[in-house]
Order: sequence, then C-alpha cells, then structure tokens
Amino acid sequence: MADEYAGPIDLLITDVIMPQMSGPDLARTLRAVRNIPVLYMSGYTDDKLRDMSVDEEVALIRKPFYIDDLAHRIDEILGRQPKEERQDAPSVSKP
Repeated sequence: MADEYAGPIDLLITDVIMPQMSGPDLARTLRAVRNIPVLYMSGYTDDKLRDMSVDEEVALIRKPFYIDDLAHRIDEILGRQPKEERQDAPSVSKP
C-alpha cells in the first residue's frame, strides 16, 4: 500500500508480534519504500523481545499504555515539543 500512496507517512506504529508478519518485518518492508521512523509496541517481557531482530535503534512503548504516553512517545520520535509545552493540545488525565 505504501508504494501506491503518494502522501506523506510520518510514522509507523506497529505491534512487535503479529499473526502474519512481525513488526520488524513490516518495518523493513515499509522502509524499502519509505524512510520513516518506527514505534513498536509490545506487552511481552524483555526475554521475548531479546529475540526481536531489528537493525536500527528500537523505539518501544510497553502495553498497556495511556494515550498521553503514546502521544508523548510520538512527539519524541517526530522531534516535536512535548504536549505540556503545546498550547493547542488538549490533555487527557490518567485515572
């Protein structure tokens, strides 16, 4: 799909372990077409993730996570200001 889509793709967010294709395999496939950053998410423990074969520095968020945590990680990866410093972004409070 990415090779047919002409618009920008800013970030790939993918689970590490998926039924048909792993997240790192998906990232390698997409990066063959587009040079984009990747944020992996996983609920697995470190011993499961140690076997994950990736060639780049890994950006990872652990599940479960709050939406604010996800937004903060996305901001970090894309080099944007954290939500706390932006005036236009509404905040979601944690329970």
